[in-house]
Amino acid sequence: MEFNIHWRSNEGYGDFITGLCYAHSSVIKYDRNVTINFHWPNKKGSFYSKIDFESINYKFEKILETLKPIKGLSIEHTYSSIPPWRFINELEEFNPIHGLWYPKDKVETEKGLVVFWSSKHNVKFPGYHKDPLYDHWEKIINNVKSEGFNVVEVTYRTPIKETLELIHKCEFGIGYEGMIHQLFKYSWKPIICASKRVELSHLLCPQAHIISDPELLLNDSINPLLELSKINIEALLIKHKNYLNDKQDPTQHKLYNVPI
Repeated sequence: MEFNIHWRSNEGYGDFITGLCYAHSSVIKYDRNVTINFHWPNKKGSFYSKIDFESINYKFEKILETLKPIKGLSIEHTYSSIPPWRFINELEEFNPIHGLWYPKDKVETEKGLVVFWSSKHNVKFPGYHKDPLYDHWEKIINNVKSEGFNVVEVTYRTPIKETLELIHKCEFGIGYEGMIHQLFKYSWKPIICASKRVELSHLLCPQAHIISDPELLLNDSINPLLELSKINIEALLIKHKNYLNDKQDPTQHKLYNVPI
């Protein structure tokens, strides 16, 4: 029996990357073919804003190309679709492990390279709950640079191919709870994430070490915080392996075929 997932998506990377990773994992965990259908509110080929030059679909496909492929997974898209539910057959919504996966190619690390993002160049400010370090990033990044790191900033206008290449070869990432932070789900690189929504951030990007207080980065070295993210990664690699090995029949789950 095939396992069919429906996922209401949107323009942000975080709106669909968990679904992609979950679908890949589900082929193994549920031991069957999986089809995931992404429902998009706009027409195929739409752009998020007038200043974008890469469509949402283009970015989706480029991200998919960097995920480790798995036989038995089919991906479908439904456009101009805004269903009244968020998911159907998202059986693990509150389990941070289910949204993890792996890169297609071996990930190399360029020592000293840091990927940085903030909400400064966003079309609109997401709020201090998602970017509590908004007023402090310039000084923080100067402090990181003073420790000998090469910091490269990315925005939503950075070509997705370039962004992915930077993530896959960086030593670590640092930024707010948004934009590219969930792409670290499958790069397995350390990440420092600024957010006041600590519990939600742990769910969305479990590898990250979450901070809400700018003082943690204004005066002290970043290295102790990086070590905490590395500890998260070591534990998650084991937990995700155990998650995949814990085979289950999704049809027996209480949320099977239930819109949520």
